Amino acid sequence: MLAATLGLFLFGPVMVSGTDVSQPPEIPNACGSEKYQIMIGKTRLDVEEIGIEPPIRIIPYGNFVTLEFVPNRINFRLDERGLVVRVYCG
Repeated sequence: MLAATLGLFLFGPVMVSGTDVSQPPEIPNACGSEKYQIMIGKTRLDVEEIGIEPPIRIIPYGNFVTLEFVPNRINFRLDERGLVVRVYCG
């Protein structure tokens, strides 16, 4: 039993009822992320300076995120250089 449990944590995305939970679901336009696509390639500081109303989440490279889905929250995912590579709701 322990070996099976460890296997879930060590190997790739976890499937729950046939759904890949390694990536958050996307709901287009739920948070207005389309107007912030221009932030792709910008820095974390650039995102912080535009003054977006919460809820907002800036996700540094390699950081884990919680799996709760907040449709009106805008997420900015950063790469290893600290640049925005993805803007999405959730």
